[in-house]
This record gives sequence, C-alpha cells and structure tokens, in this order.
Amino acid sequence: MKQDSFIKSLATIGIGTFINLIIGFLTTPIITRLIDPDIYGQFSIFTMYTSLALIALCFGMDQSLVRFYYRYDKLEYKRRLALECVFLPLILTVICLTIGYFLISTGIIRFKFDTNCTILLSINILLNVVYRFSSLYVRLNHNNALYARLQIYQKAFYVVFTLVFLRILALDGMSSLVIATVISVLFCCVVSIFTQKKYLPNTDTKIDRSELKELLSFGYPFIFSMGITSLFQSLDKLSLDYYRTNAEVGVYSSAMMYITLFNVIQTSFNTVWAPKASEHYTKNPNDKEIYRKVFNIISLVMFSAGTTIILLKDLFALILGPKYREAASIMPFLIFSPIMYAISETTVCGVNFKKKSIMHIWIALGACSLNFIGNTILVPRIGCKGAAISTGLSYIMFFILRSFFGEKYYHIGFKWNRLIIVCLLTVVLAAYNTFYPFSIISVIIAVICYLVIAICYWDTIKLCIELTKERVLPVLKRRFRNAK
Repeated sequence: MKQDSFIKSLATIGIGTFINLIIGFLTTPIITRLIDPDIYGQFSIFTMYTSLALIALCFGMDQSLVRFYYRYDKLEYKRRLALECVFLPLILTVICLTIGYFLISTGIIRFKFDTNCTILLSINILLNVVYRFSSLYVRLNHNNALYARLQIYQKAFYVVFTLVFLRILALDGMSSLVIATVISVLFCCVVSIFTQKKYLPNTDTKIDRSELKELLSFGYPFIFSMGITSLFQSLDKLSLDYYRTNAEVGVYSSAMMYITLFNVIQTSFNTVWAPKASEHYTKNPNDKEIYRKVFNIISLVMFSAGTTIILLKDLFALILGPKYREAASIMPFLIFSPIMYAISETTVCGVNFKKKSIMHIWIALGACSLNFIGNTILVPRIGCKGAAISTGLSYIMFFILRSFFGEKYYHIGFKWNRLIIVCLLTVVLAAYNTFYPFSIISVIIAVICYLVIAICYWDTIKLCIELTKERVLPVLKRRFRNAK
C-alpha cells in the first residue's frame, strides 16, 4: 500500500467528513426542536428495520465484492463480479419485499407502521440495497472525492427536504423524515450508478459458476454474522421500545444523532481502510508494518475525540433542546460504539484475509449475548442509561473478540498495553459522567485521560505531525487551489 495514496484518500474523505459534521451540527438542533421525541423514536425504528433488512438481503455478497475485487484488474472481471455479486441480492430483495407487503396488507402479519409508511419502507430498503453495491464500486475504485460528495449530498438532501416537508408543505413529522430519507438515498443511488456505469454488466457478461460458488462460500457467513451484529447494534432501541416508551427511544436516538456525527470519523476511516487493506494484503501479504501504524493512529484519534465528546456532552444536550436534555447522561457510554468498531477494523484483518468469515458469526454472537443480558438487566431499572452502558460494554467485547480471532489467523503484533490503559480510563470517565452532572471532577478525569493518551501515544503523535506536514497539508493546499 502506498502511504501517500492512503494519506491522500483519508484527506479527501476527511473534507467530506468535516462538511458532514458541520451540516449535522447545525441542523440537528433545528430538527429536534421540530420533531417530538416519540415521533423521532418511531423514525429510529424505521431506520433500524432498513438496516436489518439490508444486512440480510445483501446476502454477504457486498463483503465478497470487497474481498475479491483486486484479484484481477481487467474490466471484464469487474463487470462479471458486479453481475455475480448483485443479481442474487436484487432478486432476493424483490421477492422478500413482495411477500412481506402481501402478508402485511392482508393482515396476516401486524406491522408497526401504516400502509404508506410500509410502502416507503420497502422502497427505502430496495434503494439501499442498490446503493450499497453502487457506492462500493465508488469506494473500491478509489473515487474518494466522489464518495465524499455523495455523503454530503445524502445529508444535505435529507435535511433540506425534511425542513421543506415540515415547514412549507406542513406534513406530519414521520412522513417528512421518511420521505426525505428516501429522496436522499434515491439521488445518491442515481449518481453513483451513473458514474460507475462502465462497470455495469453488458450482454456479453456471463456468470462463472466456480467463481460464484467461491463468492457465496465467502459471503454467506456474513448473513448470519452481520445479521447478529445488526441485532446486537439494535438491541438497545428494541429493549427501550419493549420495556419503556417511544419518547425514551426518541431521546436515546437523539443522543445517538450526535454520536453519529462522531461515527462519521469511523465511517470515513472504514471507507478508505477496508479496500486499501485488502489491496495491500493481496499484493504484499508479508508487509505488516502499515497495520501497526494505522492501529496506533486510529486509536489515538478515536480515544482523543471520544474524551472530548464526553466532556462536552452537556453542551450537545443543550443544543438538542429541552425535550432531549436527558441525552446528556446517555452519550458517554455510546462513544465506545465508534471507538471500538473503528479500531477493530485494523485488528480483525486476519479473519478476512484468511477467508475465515465464519468467525464473524462467533464474534457477533459473543457481543450480542452480552448486550442482550445487559439490556435485560439494566433497561427495566435505569432506562436509557442502562441501554447505553450495555451497548458500550458490548462494543468493548466486540473489539476483544475481533482482535483475538484476527491475531489468531494473521499475527500482526499490536501493542495492547497502552490501549488497555487508555480504554479503562475512558470507561471511568464515561461512568462518572453517566451518573453525575458536569463538575470539576469531570474536567480532572478528562485531563488525566488526555495526559495518559499523550504519554502512551507520543511516538504516534510525532508520526501524525510528520505525516501532516509532509503529505496531508500539500494535498489540502492543492485541493484548495483547484477549488479556487
């Protein structure tokens, strides 16, 4: 992997990430003041259903596409791979959505949403399946500037249309959020397909049965592992929906909104890292130094950002509005979701490189089991706080299991001691800020966290400064000049 290429890709995606952060930070308080917590809770269930369906209906072929994309460079191979990876999920999606709508419309299955919302949910799921693969081609072809723009388009369209539907057309809150979501995904779907149209299969493209068998063999375990992972990620909302009220789901989801802004850093990193790591292993399987460097850098960035989010939690809750003030005590443990997921993307590489995708099932089961037990015990007693604590601790378990199996199949030799120290301190900071309001003690613990992070990762800090001067700043300057 060329380091310049990797840094350039991160810088490009980083610009889109920064713009997304600004859009989200400025518009989130507007939307939360226009939408009641119970309506926002219903919408969060809508998006959760979409995410769960997307995992199942992709049939793991999106993961196969990433793993095998760089095997050959010929255009014919890329087109054949598109046909082999996409046709099964699309057929499966159409069949499942048709059967599901029939069962719901005839009353055989009782559903949470009305007819219009159910139709929009089906459209949203179909569009997300198509967009999943079209955006993957954007990523895998290293069109990072386009991918960054797509992120911005999706966020901007969602915000603009939500406000238009709410304030100008005077639609109800749920309809406004749902229709705006569908329109934003549709637009990005069209753009990504159009820009990647040369990779679309043509009449001469034929399926290679032996190749399809290999793709299915690698991909199918992800149906179970990612399905369980999605369930694990959704257990907090499901538990709140079952044990508590829609309003609490809404408050919890509002806290997740600001964590989602933090998630943008994790998502941007994963966007660049997954294809780059796969490409690097394919070409240089014995070169492991890059994994250790990236592991240290992402650990430094994520724990530093996480500490800051916890310290500023009351400010974020104040911005959300009076109906969502309880979100302040929910945020601290939720930051472990993006932190541990992002770092684990560097430690789980061995599972994917060695085609041990079946291990993802055991990883997901372990984390999901802990989250289920945690939510069952804590949510009935302390509500949203319990859901957040259970989720945060489950993500730490998720990281531990991914790292264990990753190192087992492809030993890289990460330095664990400093990460353990920093993680434990962050847990202490999160625990204090969950049960106590902001005080001087919050600041003292946060300062200790910053100092320990700086001491433990001082060599990485120097490396980041060096890389910024030598590679990141020149890239940003060139892009600024081009923009002018």
